[in-house]
Amino acid sequence: MSDKIARQIQKSYTAEEQKRKVHKLGTICVQNGIDEIDLFNFVRNKRAVEDFDWTS
Repeated sequence: MSDKIARQIQKSYTAEEQKRKVHKLGTICVQNGIDEIDLFNFVRNKRAVEDFDWTS
């Protein structure tokens, strides 16, 4: 029973943490005039560099 409660607490904490990260990212994007397409391109390019570094 305590494992179930611990999992619920962890899920709640994780959801709240994710919510804070999304809010912070949204704030940064608005402050810097970054739209969804720019954000998508940033992430895609970062992953491409990481993949290249990993395979090099």
